[in-house]
Amino acid sequence: MAENCREKAYKAPPRPPFGKSDNNFILFIPAYKEILKKEVPVTLSIRKWSNEVDAKLQDCFSSTDWNMFQDLSDGIEEFTTSVTGFIKSLKGARVLVTGASTGIGEQMAYHLAGFGAQVVITARREKVLQQVAEKCQVLGAQKALYIAADMANPSEPERVVKFAVDKLGGLDYLVLNHIGPSPFAMWDRDVEHTRWLMQVNFLSYLQMAKTVLPTLEQSQGSIVVVTSLLGKISSPFVAPYTSTKFALNGFFGTLQHELSMQRSNVSITICILGLIDTDSAMEKVRGITNIQAWPASEAALHIITSGATQQTESYYPWFWYYCCLIRDWFPYFRDMSLRNLYKYEPFA
Repeated sequence: MAENCREKAYKAPPRPPFGKSDNNFILFIPAYKEILKKEVPVTLSIRKWSNEVDAKLQDCFSSTDWNMFQDLSDGIEEFTTSVTGFIKSLKGARVLVTGASTGIGEQMAYHLAGFGAQVVITARREKVLQQVAEKCQVLGAQKALYIAADMANPSEPERVVKFAVDKLGGLDYLVLNHIGPSPFAMWDRDVEHTRWLMQVNFLSYLQMAKTVLPTLEQSQGSIVVVTSLLGKISSPFVAPYTSTKFALNGFFGTLQHELSMQRSNVSITICILGLIDTDSAMEKVRGITNIQAWPASEAALHIITSGATQQTESYYPWFWYYCCLIRDWFPYFRDMSLRNLYKYEPFA
């Protein structure tokens, strides 16, 4: 049977529709034959899923950054073990995703559902959350629950975490993704707005991390912090927003060190994103800059992959890592280049 599997594998198309083949395309390579030889023949019962689920899963696999696994592996056996382990680790995983009613958070919920996770999603708009949760059920989530909350209220972050822990019996991942609205404009000296935004974009993250740490210690879980390139490189028009992202990078970067020194079971992944093509982001930058925006669905899957593989820090798109690496080499040219990316005419 194993020999028959190998013969079929080499004749298969490079990327077969997921769910209509017993193997993913990354396993159709000669070096995998030794692993196949070790497999014990089994009889499987297969339940066909809907076309919508099939399309979503195919999208997951076509946009996953497989190079991430290759970089972490010494050989084909370790590579295939890493990939299959990543997929299995998300099946049944208990995940709380914030800011999940739209944009990147919504896409993360759908990807997690496709992997068979148990998902709790939160945002401010209850009706939209209900719709996202219903779609997660269709896509294959073992559980899909929601809780409406406003992170500007200091009592809400703790309430959301306790809800998720109570409903799921614990947590394996806390994905911090929510942000408050902020104008894309020159700073108007509104200190109160910046204070409010710090509560939503920064202090609520700390409150949720504080509440969830004991639970994640028990499950050897992870905190995934979604932040921005604007928390690494200062840029015009986003002073309040940038301040919150610099704060996130600083705090959770420090917490990574402290948890490691304490030999904690909890890992922290910081995901730094460039401009993503969410509706809200595109509306803000329209007519002001022509910086390329990247797909929210791919950004969402990158975040999930980084968290599941417990990376310390990840960048999407990847090349922004090198920009951050050399950002202080030529500060004059860096600043001139940044300002030239935006269209702005000062008032007369």
